[in-house]
Amino acid sequence: MRSTSFVAAIASLAAPSFAQGSDACSTPQGILGSGLFAFDQNAATTGTEGQGNPCGAIENDLWFTWTASVDGQVIVATCFMTTVDTKLAAYAGAGCPVGIALDCSDMGCAGAPQSDVFFPVSLGATYTIQLGTSPGAPGGTGMIEVSETPNPGPMTRSCYPGTGGVIACPCGQPANPSGGCQNFGAGATSGVELGAVGTASLAADTVRLTSTNHRQPPPAGILNVFFTGSGSLTNGAVHGAGVRCVNVGLKRLYAGQTHYGSLSKPGTGDPSISARSAQLGVPISAGQTRHYFAVYRDTAAAGPCGNTASNVNTTNAGSIFWGP
Repeated sequence: MRSTSFVAAIASLAAPSFAQGSDACSTPQGILGSGLFAFDQNAATTGTEGQGNPCGAIENDLWFTWTASVDGQVIVATCFMTTVDTKLAAYAGAGCPVGIALDCSDMGCAGAPQSDVFFPVSLGATYTIQLGTSPGAPGGTGMIEVSETPNPGPMTRSCYPGTGGVIACPCGQPANPSGGCQNFGAGATSGVELGAVGTASLAADTVRLTSTNHRQPPPAGILNVFFTGSGSLTNGAVHGAGVRCVNVGLKRLYAGQTHYGSLSKPGTGDPSISARSAQLGVPISAGQTRHYFAVYRDTAAAGPCGNTASNVNTTNAGSIFWGP
């Protein structure tokens, strides 16, 4: 997560672009690319739109329409850039949202009363951002930061089943050429993808692992567990309905429920990846490459494997080179 000193350094070097936000989702304030943008909720009202997300009601809400300038991922955050108790949600397309948010967050900034959302983006695509407050909290002013990371970010992706010597999917299902084996059942996707955003520096570790392209899950969510490992990548081993290419020195980094088709870790209250690795007794050294993958248990999946492991699947693998 961002530190207060990191954000303060950004704020001191770059004045925010002019963007105050619109009180109506039908006429959102337009912003483009990465940067810092001002917001002012003092005259904002609470609309009926965007109130059905699992993170709860969003009051005093402002609306922005944002256009991505890369193929990759984006983090939208108010962390430490306002005293307002903010809430954020992001939606595909422009204007008033239809359906569930791509991501929605309350208290997403290392325990501070601000929020951040993460979601994959496509070059030239538009997205709608809802910025408000937790119920009962007053509005105010501050800045919103948009941070894009182009693919592949800090991670070199690999381990695509059936490709480049990697074994095929064990249930005979197709593989996602940029992810793992296809999952099953109603609303199944082509296979979940592992990626990463942030900076892989031990002195300023902002890396977040991302698991995307999940089905829109049941209310309980889909359990997603991120792992790290050492040694060399292999040509794969069967893991439920998926293929795992990281098989040496496995350590469980984080677990979480996927509610919006994607999940990123570390999240609220989690240690950074480098700090978590040290906690697990496998500290990262500068100049070292570590490997990562995610396992997910999707109880809505009814696969053709003929056993209960068929609702367990894996992402592709990815490697991150860590700098000092």
